[in-house]
Amino acid sequence: MARYNTVNPTSVSSGAVTVGAPTQGLVTTLTGSSGYTVTLSAPNLFSGISQLFYNATGGNVTIASPTGNIKGPGFTAATTQIIPANAVYTLTSDGTDFIVTNNEGGPQLSSTINATGLLTAAANVSMTGTLIQTSSAQTITTSYDLVHLNYLQTNYGQAWSVKSAGFTATAGGRYFIDTGVTAFTMTLPSSPASGDMVHIIDYAGTLSSRNLTIAPGGNRIQRVADTMTVSTNGAAFVLLYSGAANPGWLVATGI
Repeated sequence: MARYNTVNPTSVSSGAVTVGAPTQGLVTTLTGSSGYTVTLSAPNLFSGISQLFYNATGGNVTIASPTGNIKGPGFTAATTQIIPANAVYTLTSDGTDFIVTNNEGGPQLSSTINATGLLTAAANVSMTGTLIQTSSAQTITTSYDLVHLNYLQTNYGQAWSVKSAGFTATAGGRYFIDTGVTAFTMTLPSSPASGDMVHIIDYAGTLSSRNLTIAPGGNRIQRVADTMTVSTNGAAFVLLYSGAANPGWLVATGI
């Protein structure tokens, strides 16, 4: 008895072309120099037909629809979309638009992900948004954990910076105090959280002659509702916020 196997037809495109009448399951490899546009057939003429494109150019190739849009997971519906290098897209006509029904190597998601299960990324993940957060109920299952840089700097210290004029400190600030030219005032954060720290080191060795004044920023320093004057050469210490306006900021330790 004869055996009949289903074999997908294949084609190669190496430049800007307009795709003719598509064949169901056609596999098209895009070659040549990247930067060109492949124009699809009108989706309303070939409802239900699927086409597969593999970008082997090493760069981006644009696919365009003469009518309707190209849409799918990770895409804003538009008349053109980009196939990145080495990506594979399968597009299926729904009679009005082309739907990306398979996307290997291209953008996967462009909006918020809400999930109740485990999300696993087998590749590198780049997060460029302004807010990266985890739940307080997070369970750390390995020796590594996602921690925001701002959290690290607030709780464990920023990069050291030299200050030679009046300024307002921030939580986690680490400051070399330079009064080599003039005395000045450092104001503590006005809305600190329990455990916030400010690190201070005499940079020029001149605090005895040109003092540093520390303004409490609305709280107390060492239980006193007044400024603190640092007048000892070589002074080095940490102010730690207690979590309450009184006692307020406390000298926790020398450095």
